[in-house]
Amino acid sequence: MALDEKTKRCKGTYAARREVRKLKSQVIVLKLRSEQESGVDDSLKQTQAENTTLSESIRAQHLQIAKMQSAMSQYLVNWNKRRAKLVSIREEKLRNAYNFVMDLKRIVGSDKTTISDELFESPEGDFCGIRFKTVQFPGVKSLQQVYDVALYYLTNMEVSITERLGYVTVRDDYETIDGIVYNARVLSTAHDTVTMETSSLLFPKMDPDGEYGIVVLDSIDEDGLYPYNSAKLVRKDLSATAVFTARRKPTLNGEEGELVVTMRGSAFLKIQ
Repeated sequence: MALDEKTKRCKGTYAARREVRKLKSQVIVLKLRSEQESGVDDSLKQTQAENTTLSESIRAQHLQIAKMQSAMSQYLVNWNKRRAKLVSIREEKLRNAYNFVMDLKRIVGSDKTTISDELFESPEGDFCGIRFKTVQFPGVKSLQQVYDVALYYLTNMEVSITERLGYVTVRDDYETIDGIVYNARVLSTAHDTVTMETSSLLFPKMDPDGEYGIVVLDSIDEDGLYPYNSAKLVRKDLSATAVFTARRKPTLNGEEGELVVTMRGSAFLKIQ
């Protein structure tokens, strides 16, 4: 076989495989979208439509955040150095995430449950999703109660959500640092053919004064300890933040009303 003919065939095979991975990613995105929309009632869909402009205006910002997401990029294989680095970046991660979610432009009128999301394709051809969500928890005992339940859910979110979608999910590795940083690699197989991989970090914090609770989830871009296998697996990146605050409902007689905890969340999903 001539060299140029062999080269053309190799290029064609590579392009075909890339197209297959892209189509598989599309299937996963559509499946996720279907599951999300099935649980949204008419009132939430109306809010979703009203907030479309907001989603569009911050799309570029989310893409930039995704590019900057990993302070772990390209290192650290040594766990002791990795541990020290994760602890050192924790406060900055929490502060930036809190400021982003609690931006006054987004929390005005957030005393009701709202949801806004959008799916789109990035300039690089990756399938992306943005979601903003505000949820009210009336009649709860305390902010700490809601925070504890949410933290348990979020540390197991990847497994619980994918299992509900009918996927087979395995935690390939899991590390925790004194309950303040979690590091996990997760593999999920969908439709018996497509396997997604996720390498993520989770940073939780309860304010010492009890003013708020926050949980930040971030993906690692390039990681020597858990290298991505892009030739065989579909990669899923997720950057998300949930901030919890508490307030008392006003009453006519001036007494303390019912305690309401509000969760304000932001999430960016990229499948590539």
